[in-house]
Amino acid sequence: MNIDRKSSIPANGIPLTPFPTITLTPTNVISPTLSLAVSPTKPQTTPIPTFGPVTELKVEDTKVGTGAEVKSGNTVTVHYIGRLTNGEVFDSSVGRQPFATVIGMGQVIKGWDQGILGMKVGGIRRLIIPPDLAYGSQGAGSIPPDATLIFDIELLDVK
Repeated sequence: MNIDRKSSIPANGIPLTPFPTITLTPTNVISPTLSLAVSPTKPQTTPIPTFGPVTELKVEDTKVGTGAEVKSGNTVTVHYIGRLTNGEVFDSSVGRQPFATVIGMGQVIKGWDQGILGMKVGGIRRLIIPPDLAYGSQGAGSIPPDATLIFDIELLDVK
């Protein structure tokens, strides 16, 4: 593995330090207050580890689920927190109703369609999504053009 010694980041752009832990409440819902230090309306107080340009989807399972596995065409119900690489939260279902969508049918960004496949109910996964699998050069709302997006996703149900 090649490592940039100045930043201790491997050449592949994935930081060596572990990602922040997602803390679960007794009902197994992502907690908006503890180790992520996030609420639906406030930016994260602890910055995301910095890394070089992301050119491919990166998937990190924080917790591997034991329930049903997501396949293309399934409807999934999730809680998620979406952040920019500077740690700013641009969207979150935490504190709202869980989000439901069909995977693999283009209803969400390509990074979600690809990154949620194979996930199992009860699992928590981080997706680091390059711009070409997100909103590209157009951006969307508060998401700037060519932004790499980071999502922490908890899979609640698959149908």
